[in-house]
Amino acid sequence: MRVQVKNDKYTVRQLNQMRASEKVELAARENELNDFMNNREFEHIRNDPFMNEETDISQSALASYRTRPDHFKGFNKAQNMYIYKKNEELVSDHKIMKQAERDDEKAWANHTSQVVRMMEQSEQQNRDHKQYIERLQDDDIQAQRKVQAMKKQLSEEDRFGKVSSGFFDGFGTSCR
Repeated sequence: MRVQVKNDKYTVRQLNQMRASEKVELAARENELNDFMNNREFEHIRNDPFMNEETDISQSALASYRTRPDHFKGFNKAQNMYIYKKNEELVSDHKIMKQAERDDEKAWANHTSQVVRMMEQSEQQNRDHKQYIERLQDDDIQAQRKVQAMKKQLSEEDRFGKVSSGFFDGFGTSCR
C-alpha cells in the first residue's frame, strides 16, 4: 500500500513537471510570436505611405511660417519635436514653480512660528512684569497696613486723654 502511494505521488509529480515545462514553452512561443507581430506592425507603420505622408504641402507660398488650412496634414517632425520640447520645458517650469511655492509656504510657516513664539515670550514677560508690580503693590499695602495698625494702636492708647508724668512737673512752681 505504501509503495503504491509513493509511486502515485511520483507519477503526479512527473505529470506536474511536464505540464509546467509545457506551459513555459507555450509562454515562450507566445512571447516570440508577439515580438514578431510587434516588429511587423512597426515595419508596416514605418513604411506605410499614409502614415508617413509629406506634411510640407500645407506650407503657404506667401510665407514659410504660414500654412494653408485646406491642405494641412499635420506638423512635420521638427515642429513636433519643438512642441514636445516646449511641453517638457513647461512641465519643468511648473515643477520649479510648485517647488518655489512649497519653499515660500515653508518660509512663511517658519516666519509665523517665530512671530508666535516672540509674541508668547512678550506676553510672558508682560505677565511676569505684572506679577512683579502686583507683588510690589502687595508689599506696599502690607507696609501701609502695619503703619495704619500702629497709628490705630497709638490712637487707642491716647483715646481717653492719658496724661503723662511730665504734665504734672510744672505744678507748684510759680514765678512769684
